[in-house]
Amino acid sequence: MKVKHTSILIFLVYLMVLDIPYLSQTINNIIMLCCEALIIYELWNLKCLDKSIFENKSILVYLCVVLIATIVNMGISTRLMTALVIGIEYVLLFVAMKALIMIRGTSRTLNGILKITVWIVLIVDLCVIGTRGKGIGGSSILPYYLIGNKFAVSYLHMFFLGIFLCKPAISRNFIRRIITNIIVTAFCAFICYMVDCNTGIVGCIVIGSLTFLIGRKKKISDFLLRPATYLIIFCGLTFLLVGTQVLLNNVSFQNIISNVFNRGVTWTGRLEMFQLTLQAFYKQPIWGYGINSTYVQQILGWGNAQNGILKIMLDTGIMGIISFLIVVYSVFYKARKKENMIKIFPIVSFLYGMAVCSTVEINISGLYFWALALVYNVKESRKDKQTYES
Repeated sequence: MKVKHTSILIFLVYLMVLDIPYLSQTINNIIMLCCEALIIYELWNLKCLDKSIFENKSILVYLCVVLIATIVNMGISTRLMTALVIGIEYVLLFVAMKALIMIRGTSRTLNGILKITVWIVLIVDLCVIGTRGKGIGGSSILPYYLIGNKFAVSYLHMFFLGIFLCKPAISRNFIRRIITNIIVTAFCAFICYMVDCNTGIVGCIVIGSLTFLIGRKKKISDFLLRPATYLIIFCGLTFLLVGTQVLLNNVSFQNIISNVFNRGVTWTGRLEMFQLTLQAFYKQPIWGYGINSTYVQQILGWGNAQNGILKIMLDTGIMGIISFLIVVYSVFYKARKKENMIKIFPIVSFLYGMAVCSTVEINISGLYFWALALVYNVKESRKDKQTYES
């Protein structure tokens, strides 16, 4: 029965992480609450709930900060329900991955996630290719593709790429690893191209490139697993883009934006949104404006923070960004102490890809925290001796 319960658990996690774009936030919250209740029930059946809930205390602190920031700004409202649902989602991702890896081992857990991901990607890609990238809903500017807009499709393929590349990562055949890497990376980048998401293309290239590099040099993987390395790159990119003019004044950078991505130097109004977000942060720096703040939209009539770190700062202020960075630090700190990270390093590459993409999009959500939970909980066991070839 354990195998059956763990398979159900993986499926429920996907239902919890993926939003349905055609439904209102309230309906999505109800669906997510039902999924979260079922996940808790499955964890209880597996007798893993009490063993895993306090494994990573930093994610519980982050949940509390999100709730407090929302209550301070919006009181007891429907927005508080959204904060509660999202916060519980992040906590349950850590708890569920801990339980799954305890029972099935790392390799079989990744294999189970991959099987479901392949089916979801296949269905989404049939929609993308069948409509020639035009989607089946939304607007002509930002159409929907079953699971969401072009960014949802792109981040799903980045996650798929990270999970899929874990399979050949443990293979001793270097040529096989490289060929698999190139083919799958090219495929995912092509889907991102079809939905007109340059951010996703860059993310896929980052994941494929980093996974290739760690297959060549162990020193590179050791360096990239340092908490300081990830946090400096994550925060540093945002600082260079938003806090200074170093990147924007660089001629080569401007040429890439204009000639490769066919975007203006203002990045479709992003620079103005960055400045508005910073102005809002200076006004309420401690707790921000609450979950899913519409500050930028209220002024411009559209848009959002357009940056992962700025989004957290806008929603939850200094308290939120500090607690979030502590979560990330705890994940990399624990991962660096383990000796078998080679098998899961493509997921670390996914986290780096998302960090790069977060400089111009808000993508710190379910799939990102799912990857954090996997990296945090990976461990060696006898079951891990069974590779994906078994």
